[in-house]
Amino acid sequence: MEKEYNNSWLKAAVIGSIWASFEIIFGTFLHNLRLPFAGTFLTFFSLILLIGFSYKWNDKYLFLKAGIITALIRSMLPTSIILGPLIGILTEAIIFQLAINIFGRTFIAFLIAGVLS
Repeated sequence: MEKEYNNSWLKAAVIGSIWASFEIIFGTFLHNLRLPFAGTFLTFFSLILLIGFSYKWNDKYLFLKAGIITALIRSMLPTSIILGPLIGILTEAIIFQLAINIFGRTFIAFLIAGVLS
């Protein structure tokens, strides 16, 4: 007998851990290569990730919770804590969540979230 979990924090942990692992691995790699617009590439991937999960799960404030978890995991890097990426991750999650709350899960909401992020 399988127990079904419907906890939004568990779902946010899944999204946040995938998002944070990509930010840590590829973000460190791209910034060490000193490529221009590395942050833009990371933002693009995170928006694709959030849009994909928005079709799967429809929980309230899920993406804000995922952004908090991502920022917390990102802050545990063995290097120094840099506030720029943490603020960027949280801002992106807040913008995405606001666009979803105002316009629903529509193409317009995703477009607005992408442009503002």
